[in-house]
Amino acid sequence: QRLRMRLMLLDYNMKYETGKSFFVPDALSRALLPTGPSAEKDILEEDIEVFVNSIVSTLPCSDMKLEIIRRVVKEDKMFQMLRAAIENGDWSSFKNTEFFRERGSLTFVEGLILKGTRIFIPKSLRNDILSQIHSGHLGINKCLARSRETVWWPGLSVEIKRLVENCSNCLENRTNPAEPLIPTQVPGRPWEVVGTDLFEYNRQMFICMQDYFSKYIELITLSSTNTAAIKQAYLSIFSRHGVPSVVRSDNGTALVSFEMKQFSRELGFKIKTSSPHFPQSNSQAERAVEICKGILKKNKDPYLGLLAHRSSPLDCGVSPAELLFGRKIRTTLPTVPEQLQPSWPDLNKYREDCESRNQKNKTYYDQRHRARHLSALEVGTKVWITDLKRYGKVVDKGFNAREYFVESNGHRIRRNRRFLIPSNQNTIVSPWSTYPVIGTSSTSGMDGSESVGRNNQEGGREESRQVVVPVRGSATFDGRYMTRSGRVVKPSRRYQT
Repeated sequence: QRLRMRLMLLDYNMKYETGKSFFVPDALSRALLPTGPSAEKDILEEDIEVFVNSIVSTLPCSDMKLEIIRRVVKEDKMFQMLRAAIENGDWSSFKNTEFFRERGSLTFVEGLILKGTRIFIPKSLRNDILSQIHSGHLGINKCLARSRETVWWPGLSVEIKRLVENCSNCLENRTNPAEPLIPTQVPGRPWEVVGTDLFEYNRQMFICMQDYFSKYIELITLSSTNTAAIKQAYLSIFSRHGVPSVVRSDNGTALVSFEMKQFSRELGFKIKTSSPHFPQSNSQAERAVEICKGILKKNKDPYLGLLAHRSSPLDCGVSPAELLFGRKIRTTLPTVPEQLQPSWPDLNKYREDCESRNQKNKTYYDQRHRARHLSALEVGTKVWITDLKRYGKVVDKGFNAREYFVESNGHRIRRNRRFLIPSNQNTIVSPWSTYPVIGTSSTSGMDGSESVGRNNQEGGREESRQVVVPVRGSATFDGRYMTRSGRVVKPSRRYQT
């Protein structure tokens, strides 16, 4: 240790060399003759004392907290055993422990045990130190960086990781990263799979339907958004192009009603819905809505706008009308009659181009969003539902990829994996210590109740220092509840026993 302290004054790099490369033995390889105390040794001891005092004086800890730590360690048996091992050099009681592996860095200075410049914290104060490390609700890496500057004990990194993962405040404000994009599979033929969606423009409701293969768009005005009106719109479109195999839509009430499902069985098509609150899974229909709104906004006659869109070539050089009908449609532009003759484009080449373009879009999306796969959820996993702001439990896998059925407050709901954050069963509500807070004293609230933050003696669960706002329809331990309007009702104290 003295050699290391003397070398701290130098800036050097150590490089290993084999013994045969040294032709002249260096001084450290010689057996020195025993000598008595010398002036050099006295100077070295003074240097050591100055170095130790400088470490203690620059510790990022107030004098009051240092005194509390010194007072607590006097009654800590582990601390006393560790101090004796440092002073006597007998580490036989600590073999196969982290103390033994770090024995060269442990020192006893002014009533404290230091590992380098980090203070060893006894077990009775560790919970409080952990809560202070995580007081800003930082992530795991930031909390580890804070702890490496000030405190140490065996297993500190594991405890910090567990604390951050179990913190309810961090969990409820966390967002999942984007997952790698799953490109929509190109259908095998025109009008096999269509996407549909409702939208409103200029106080008028519309329904648009787009073919997933040809990108051909149909737009119909709706007099109502009930199931009967949507059925008539479907029949109008199907009478022109035929009945598709799959109709993809969101979870609108009229689009997934019992009457609509019965209608789909009669006509022989399947309704496939996207995950709730996840329109990205039906992005084709969402994009069609944007196109239709642009046509309605920019054109005096929207039918001419639709005609122009249907006859305009796509990136592959073929128009949606050609891909759907096998011919070009006549527009207001002058056209040679020979170009209007039926002629099917190479559909296999078109499908390959679409798949190649989808794969390229996936690569760009994953790079832009730094996408990464989220872990699959097992049945029974407790999760935090980010859009509903409440907890639930996974009960089954959904119909679509990365979709799950979750049970929450007695209701069974569907959600994409993006909205589900796994939660440990022992999630801590604001991880505050069960031990007295260093440098503070217990206080009481203005209404005479004890300050929040003490232990729940019955369940052993720590409670938050934050104000507890009850969820609508539920009551807290003191009888408070939230009305339907959002007002918090607190019963009078004289009725409490």
